[in-house]
Amino acid sequence: MKGSGGSPAAREFIALIAKIYRVEKELRGKALSDDQFVATRIRQAGPLLDKLEKKLEKKVAQVPPSTALGRAVTYTLDVLPKIKRYVDLAVLTPDNNAAERSIRPFVLGRKNWLFCDTPRGAHASAAFYSLIESAKEADLEPYWYIRYILEKLPEVEDTGNWAPLLPGNCTYELLHSFSF
Repeated sequence: MKGSGGSPAAREFIALIAKIYRVEKELRGKALSDDQFVATRIRQAGPLLDKLEKKLEKKVAQVPPSTALGRAVTYTLDVLPKIKRYVDLAVLTPDNNAAERSIRPFVLGRKNWLFCDTPRGAHASAAFYSLIESAKEADLEPYWYIRYILEKLPEVEDTGNWAPLLPGNCTYELLHSFSF
């Protein structure tokens, strides 16, 4: 934190948030059941979140709302009740970084969609982006996943059973055992 810009109050908030992330990182590194994970997270991160909320409530009365710190404090107080809910489910994290990383290629690809000739073409591009990013999220190689589902699509259209084609239901082994 030494030499970092911003006010001492901002650095204090950042240090407190860093502690919350340290708790999260330490817990993710342990082999805990979901119940143990949530109970430990509530016990360790809960008081830090409460402390953050108290500091924000105190600071909002001291800082003009038109300043950068004032806007940050007001915004954080507004979203904090939603953020605090992450402690109750092991699958949740204190941020949405994974989702942001997943949609980044999609956002970057928007410029290319300007050149789609029709809305239908743009929808098709968006659908493929979604499939590719979902495959990545499921630790599948997108090329093999797309190839697999395109091969299986005629069978599935007859039965209407789409579930086996979802990325979460496919495995690396399945895709690579399939003969094309």
